Amino acid sequence: MNKKLTPWENRNLGVESSIEFYFEPMDSADGLGVDVLNNNDYMYQVAHVPVGNIGVINTLLKHGFEFAETKIELTADLKNLILPAMFERFSDGLGYHPATNEEAETIKAAMMVGMFSTDKVALDPHFSACIAGQRYVYWTEDIVKAGVGFSYIVSRNGEPIGFFVLKKSSERLGDSFLAGLFDKDRNSGLGFSVLYYPMVEAKRMGLKKMITGVSSNNPDSVKMHLALGYQIKSMDYTLVKHISKGR
Repeated sequence: MNKKLTPWENRNLGVESSIEFYFEPMDSADGLGVDVLNNNDYMYQVAHVPVGNIGVINTLLKHGFEFAETKIELTADLKNLILPAMFERFSDGLGYHPATNEEAETIKAAMMVGMFSTDKVALDPHFSACIAGQRYVYWTEDIVKAGVGFSYIVSRNGEPIGFFVLKKSSERLGDSFLAGLFDKDRNSGLGFSVLYYPMVEAKRMGLKKMITGVSSNNPDSVKMHLALGYQIKSMDYTLVKHISKGR
């Protein structure tokens, strides 16, 4: 098991202090000490446990952790990328382009109103979908400033319908970092476009593979990624714990 301090969550989530615990498949519940089970030094605690390690999961649940989601890591090979026939008939008029400064502000505004409502932060009663959106805004700004993140607008017949943020993780690997349809097009049936075009752009950049992470709280997104050619690489249970001041 590894520990990771996450001081940036003070800015992202407004928590005073935070820590994450990363478990391995063979970690035993018998090895868990007070530094994990009864740690009152950090106000927000997140545990990542590989699927199948039920002993660790049950022990954490008995000590105040609560289940938040199963994080599903997906990967796709871009070599033979093609839009599946099931989506081809909906593709007329679709396209994408790098977001202008004004469009980047539109993307941020869409995030801020709570468009991402299924992740562990959005569903946490201590936070909200708007706080989750603010966190994504900060993340996006960070990777764009670092020169490894790029924002794009997806349009249909010239009208913006959504966006995606692509992260270049290495010379071979792309990360479909974030994507979504704007509210007015949420039920348009075009959700595949904001997941497919990051793959197209990554291949155009010369990247060979894509990765992304999807929450089990969003089964529609999981299904869409699989339909576009992604495969499941790994799954981790995510549990969270909040410590009140003075405890």
